[in-house]
Amino acid sequence: MEDITSGMQKACVMDLKMGTQTWTDDAFYLKRLQLESRDSTTTTAKLGFRITGFRVYRKDKSSFDVRDKDSCGQVTESTAEHFLQDFFQDGSRFRVDVLTFYIRRLRELMSWFREQSRISFYSSSLLFVYDSETERVDLRMIDFAHVKLVENNALHRDIGYIVGLENLIRIFRSIRRRHRLRQSSSSSASK
Repeated sequence: MEDITSGMQKACVMDLKMGTQTWTDDAFYLKRLQLESRDSTTTTAKLGFRITGFRVYRKDKSSFDVRDKDSCGQVTESTAEHFLQDFFQDGSRFRVDVLTFYIRRLRELMSWFREQSRISFYSSSLLFVYDSETERVDLRMIDFAHVKLVENNALHRDIGYIVGLENLIRIFRSIRRRHRLRQSSSSSASK
């Protein structure tokens, strides 16, 4: 185990459960029904990810803004972008540098997922971490309890995870584009 927040002064952390399906084919029937229900009533089935929680240090309040499982459970397909953009706002500036790093890393992950054909990930997460006081930023895959090897299928792709990555990249790019438009509007208005 590694604490990737070690040494960070004000660690901002977000956990996203990835994939369009969080249950495996060998799950007990009642557990499968429970997970199918949650997947269909959250953003999991449609967006390929679900925000399970985050905390971001707000410099303007000198405290952490925490979004727990309950508030994240209210996120819908139409509110996900707005909800995610809050993770990049530290109260004094919008962290476009962090957002750009994550877009690049997500594209790298996407390339790997499109090439690999041996592994399916169920109920795995992406852990997004950055320090609001420094330039340190990281992104890790975590939670590998339900990883399954796919035997003898060169055509297999983990489509559920790929859908999640595609939507995250699309949403993060949209957030960055909107931020840049606001920046250019405000700078031209101040001239």
